Amino acid sequence: MTIVERGYARRDQLGSGWAGAMGHTQFMPSTYVAHAVDFDGDGKRDVWKSEADALASAANYLARSGYVKGQPWGLEVRLPDTFDYSLADGNERRMETWMAAGLTPIIGGPFETAGAEFAELWVPAGHEGPKYLLFKNFNVFKTYNRADSYAFAVGLSGDAILGKTGPLTPWPTHLMPLTVSELRDMQQALNDRGFDAGVVDGIAGRRTKLALAAFQKTQGQIADGYPTKQMLIMLQASAVGTAEGELARPT
Repeated sequence: MTIVERGYARRDQLGSGWAGAMGHTQFMPSTYVAHAVDFDGDGKRDVWKSEADALASAANYLARSGYVKGQPWGLEVRLPDTFDYSLADGNERRMETWMAAGLTPIIGGPFETAGAEFAELWVPAGHEGPKYLLFKNFNVFKTYNRADSYAFAVGLSGDAILGKTGPLTPWPTHLMPLTVSELRDMQQALNDRGFDAGVVDGIAGRRTKLALAAFQKTQGQIADGYPTKQMLIMLQASAVGTAEGELARPT
């Protein structure tokens, strides 16, 4: 109603998806009112038909959400063979800490962070896949959509526009990902064994990954928290109460 009352658009122009998101860049109505701009100068903030307005509005939204121009969203890194994956826990640490832990840019040379002092280590596909240091701009992307996969896709797309390639580390396609039902089974099994995976919802969130990493550690595995069918089989074969007892390996 505010959009129509203020004359930003007619009611018949307010096309949207089922959830209410509108235009090329899928603004919610409240986001449109707060952040849409008239970039092409025609007197309208038209995110439906004007690509210029839509893209400029998205840029305005990101800028107001804290995007730091010139700083990377993330950098792919190489880890030492003996790296402790428990440091991939969702917490930011100073760049000096990561360098002291042996992290180096996968492309070689020094880290180029344009002044970014803190980063979080993200291992989206386990120890066999790409590893990234994530900076503030990655979380700014997530104000648009909270999914890590969404922010990752936005970051990679932006890099591609700049002529960069990535990730350079191959994705481990030989590892079988879990279905939603299997993820629920994994979460329930983790909870049953004293590893707090939280709500059994079939979503491999950070709490689930931390719980899985804790289980992997008890089994002498690399504790990267990556949920695969191999890990589910190992988990279901382990004894209930693994977290409280001694190292319990499947027989």
